[in-house]
Amino acid sequence: MGYWLVRELSLYIEQLFFELRVVFLVFLFWIIIISSLVGLILLILQMILTIRAPSVRRSFECGFERVGVVHTNYRMYFFLLLLVFIIFDIEIV
Repeated sequence: MGYWLVRELSLYIEQLFFELRVVFLVFLFWIIIISSLVGLILLILQMILTIRAPSVRRSFECGFERVGVVHTNYRMYFFLLLLVFIIFDIEIV
């Protein structure tokens, strides 16, 4: 009699855990779907509501508009010097 009760109880607990796993997976699936939809909606709203002014896309620094060439070319020597400095600085620490 005791063995039958233990077996029925273990089958009931196993079935309950299986149902809980299914509910959890369905819940997780819906959380992923809802969060993806919210992210997509926010992305679309951002694209729609963004101000499309050409002056916003220009570089702006210290309250003055840029004059001349913004990007300058550096020699490779400076990058190598920087790498050597970082290597020795890390080695000291």
